[in-house]
Amino acid sequence: DQRSTQPPLRTQTASEEDTAAVRGALRELDALCVGERGCRGAFRAGDAAVLAAVCALEHVAARDADCLPAVLTLRAVSLVNPTLCAPRMVYFVRSTMAHLVARVKKENQPCVLEGARLAAELRATASPSDAPQSLYFAGMWAFWVSEDTALAAQLFRALADVGHVGGLYNLSVSITAGHTGSRDLAQAFELYLKAADCGHLGAAYNLACCYARGDGTAVDQSKAVQYYQRAADAGNCAALYNLAMRCRDGNGIERNPARMLELLQLAADCGDTHAMLLLASCYEF
Repeated sequence: DQRSTQPPLRTQTASEEDTAAVRGALRELDALCVGERGCRGAFRAGDAAVLAAVCALEHVAARDADCLPAVLTLRAVSLVNPTLCAPRMVYFVRSTMAHLVARVKKENQPCVLEGARLAAELRATASPSDAPQSLYFAGMWAFWVSEDTALAAQLFRALADVGHVGGLYNLSVSITAGHTGSRDLAQAFELYLKAADCGHLGAAYNLACCYARGDGTAVDQSKAVQYYQRAADAGNCAALYNLAMRCRDGNGIERNPARMLELLQLAADCGDTHAMLLLASCYEF
C-alpha cells in the first residue's frame, strides 16, 4: 500500500565503474561483518554502516537511480541491521527497490546482464564466513531480479549457518513462503527469533506476527506487543500501525485512545497509508 513517485529511468549500459563501485562497497561491508563478531556476522559499527548506506545512496542519486547493483548494496546494508539506519532511509530503499526491479528488468537489460554476471562471479568465489555481504548480494539478486527463489534460499541458508543476520532473516522468509520445499513455520519462527536477537527490524516485526497468529509457536499477545514495540521503536511503520490498533482494541495491552493517535501519527509520518486514512477519519469526527 506504500507508494512513492520515482523519476523515469534512463536506459544505460552498466559501466566498469559501476561494477567496481559495487565490488568496493561489498568488500568494505565484508570486512565489517568479518571484523565484528559480537553477533556472529551482524556488524555493529553503526557509523560505518550508515556511512556505507549514505555513500551507496549518493551513488544511486547521481545516476538517476538506474544502477540496480548500488541499490541492492544499500538494501543489504539496511537489512544487516536496520536499526543503524534512519527509518526514512530504510523506507526509501524498500520503495525504490520495488520500483527499480520492475523498471530495470524491463528497460535496462545491459544493467541486468552486468548485475547477473557479477552475482554469478560472487556465488563462485565468495564464502559465507569470509565474504558474507558479497554472497548476500548474490542471494538478493537471485531473489529479486532473477526470481530464482530456490537458489536464493540456498545462498541464504549458507549465510544463516554462519550466523549472518540477513541470511537468518531471508531464510526464514523463504521457508515461510515455501521456497525451500516445505513451510516449516516452527523453523521459520526460530530463525526470526535469532535474527531479532541480532537487532533485525523486519525479524522483530515478523516475530510479533508469529506470536499474534500462533505461526510456529503458541499464541502470546503480550509477546506480540513486546516485539511490535521493538520494531516500532526502530521506526517500522507496520509495527506502529499494529500497536495503534492494539491500543484501540486493548489486545495484549491496555486500551489507550490517546496513545493510539500518537502511534497513528508516527506511522503516517513514515508513509503508512492505512494510518493516514484512519487518522483522517479520527479527526473528521
